[in-house]
Amino acid sequence: MLENLTETDPLRIKIEPRAVITGQGQG
Repeated sequence: MLENLTETDPLRIKIEPRAVITGQGQG
């Protein structure tokens, strides 16, 4: 699921990479 998030919002990962790693970025 994290991989999908990166493709859907690559900017978000750059802004908050920690959220993607922890998985809290979905919220």
